[in-house]
Amino acid sequence: MVYNKISSYVCNSTIKGYGEMMANFEKSDHIVYDNAGVCFIEDITAKKFDYWDNKRICYVLRPIGNPGSFVYVPVDNEKLTKKMRRIMSKEEIDTILDNVRTQYIIWPDDRRIRMERFKEILYAKNQQDMLMLASCIYTKKKELAACGKKLGSSDEMILKETERFVNEEFSFSLKLSTGQVAAYIQEHLKLI
Repeated sequence: MVYNKISSYVCNSTIKGYGEMMANFEKSDHIVYDNAGVCFIEDITAKKFDYWDNKRICYVLRPIGNPGSFVYVPVDNEKLTKKMRRIMSKEEIDTILDNVRTQYIIWPDDRRIRMERFKEILYAKNQQDMLMLASCIYTKKKELAACGKKLGSSDEMILKETERFVNEEFSFSLKLSTGQVAAYIQEHLKLI
């Protein structure tokens, strides 16, 4: 998906079939949900909360990174269900990595603009765009290190958050540890 506000920074980041990953889900599926990351659909059941007038059918999600918590997503709330998608397959991950090698995000020198653009990418949760973002930040980090400088704390924070989102899904899908995923990505993108 190319975002209007960042189209000058993101080059053709559409993944074939990425939108098709958003579909109906079933109990026992593993999915990715917004900030919760990879989740197990523990149940699909009627729930009543004080702030709802009636019972509603909800997906009951258990984040694998925080198995003691639950996320309830009403199946009739399109805004929330759009934040759910299937976990990518190894083939989809490999396609994304191939695409990211030939696409890039230009480093905005203005810190305010950079943070705004980078946060837009994080908010959208598109894995290909987040990989391009990570690649952009890694490249700048290497460039600064060669001059004896360090990445700013805000940029480092964006990088860590980007890594967290990408690593969790890739780790689950590829059956690798988080450290192995980071090395796998960096090797494929020739960042190491």
